[in-house]
Amino acid sequence: MEKIQVFGLGGFDENGKNMLVIEINDDIFIVEAGIKYPEKNNLGVKFLIPDMKYIIENKKRVKAVFVTHAHDDLCLALPYLMKEVKAPIYTGALSAEIIKNLLRDEQIDAKVIALKKSETLYINKREVKTFGLTHSFPNNYGIAIKTTKGYIVYLGEHVIDYDINFPEFSCDINELSSIGKQGVLMLFTESVYADKAGHTTPKHRIADFLETRLLEAKNRVVIIAHSQSLFRLIEILETCRFFNKKVYFKNKQTFELLKMMERLNYYRFDKKLIVTEAEYDNTLDNIVVLVTDDGKALYKAVQKIAVKEDSKIQFRETDTIIMCAPTIANAESEVSSMMNEIYKEGNIVESINSKVVLSMHPSQEDLKMMIYLFKPKYYIPMKGEYRHLIRNAELAYSMGLDDENIIVLDNGQIAEFSNGELVDKSQFIELEDVKIDGLDTLEEGGVVLRDREILSRKGVIILGVALDSKTKKVLNGPDIQTRGLVYLKESKAVIDQTGVIMLETIKELVAGGQYDNFEARGEIKDKIGKFLQKEIGKKPMIVPIIIELNTKNNG
Repeated sequence: MEKIQVFGLGGFDENGKNMLVIEINDDIFIVEAGIKYPEKNNLGVKFLIPDMKYIIENKKRVKAVFVTHAHDDLCLALPYLMKEVKAPIYTGALSAEIIKNLLRDEQIDAKVIALKKSETLYINKREVKTFGLTHSFPNNYGIAIKTTKGYIVYLGEHVIDYDINFPEFSCDINELSSIGKQGVLMLFTESVYADKAGHTTPKHRIADFLETRLLEAKNRVVIIAHSQSLFRLIEILETCRFFNKKVYFKNKQTFELLKMMERLNYYRFDKKLIVTEAEYDNTLDNIVVLVTDDGKALYKAVQKIAVKEDSKIQFRETDTIIMCAPTIANAESEVSSMMNEIYKEGNIVESINSKVVLSMHPSQEDLKMMIYLFKPKYYIPMKGEYRHLIRNAELAYSMGLDDENIIVLDNGQIAEFSNGELVDKSQFIELEDVKIDGLDTLEEGGVVLRDREILSRKGVIILGVALDSKTKKVLNGPDIQTRGLVYLKESKAVIDQTGVIMLETIKELVAGGQYDNFEARGEIKDKIGKFLQKEIGKKPMIVPIIIELNTKNNG
């Protein structure tokens, strides 16, 4: 009898930070390891990653890590996972190259296995099928893990598109149907477009929009796009090829990505249409400047051009600027700042209408088709805010699935199955936000972030004193510095009193035989905090510093 537990460490009731855990008896399979960009009130945070405490505690049981494609929200947390986990990573060929580079940069040795689009694997004697799905990244795939009661099927991001000219982006519906006929215990599907009627195709295509703009443009064209949306990037390049427009790549990493695709025989762009670094000049006309980057970095790169801080490119009044990149989650303020700076320079941006042109995620009819093909016993919506998960669940109900077999989970909520039946979903794993600043993990409880918020809103007071390390007598100080707190001239008495509190606290602790440097600083902080709250109505960040010095007179 198999015991199965499934739960998300991220990606449920949120956009990004995707990580699904599938436990079958003693084996753990991890699907995706992504990041999420922070909201604007997370000061100094570069991104958030899933809370991996459970994985670290059970790392010896992890048999495989699956990454369906190399987008940030699916793979950028891998360095933090693979520092602890020694299981192989299974992914597509292009994704494998990107992930190897990502891990190499962090000096992490991990086994990365490049899959064909459709394969049958045996991992610790368990059958795992992969199958191709159409998305904005080539060799994107879904997963079917075999159990005694049917397959556990994970559908990553996908659309249904029968008019794909590139094999690496295609999907074989017969293959999906075949798995469905063999029996599916549970099906995981994304939910971000579950409230959009119809199919996503052909609304994800932008060729018609681009053709019109390129026809109308009389001078240079600047196109802004996400570098990881490779299907859209190919659409842009193919439209440029059709109009015989030369292209300058602002981001060299995007150019390297295209070269990587060429080596894998995925896609080849005419080299005659590439404007090299040596050939490029900002006065060149009748060319396309392609500005690309990942995540929020794209908006910052464009803003840098707009304020004339880029050494290579400056916007001109005659430019046609086309925004082909939809706004990513939690980046609205960055997009607004970017647009403001562009318009200040007298330029106008032509943007794709996000209500008309969609990203490559399944809309309602796409989701319904997957339910029809796989015929799952249990249906679990994922990837999206809670309202999206509920809408996805409603779709499944409309397709005839029993209400009790549609499972809407929160992050950390465990759905447990025994002998192919849901037996419990009341257990939770406690999760905390794990915030990353550069390449380091900030304190998980949010202490660093709270300190930054206090510093920005309430100011800081720093008090320093030097003691004799043996006698604990005061040698110097207290020296007091404030920033963003109060005007010193008008509040000198209040500030001076904080120094008195510091000295009195140290003397009391020494006299009572209870002095400890760490404990003393904590008590000073507490007393001064209460005093300032009473006197000036706010409690700033308080930083007491006690330096203990060896002196010649000791002894």
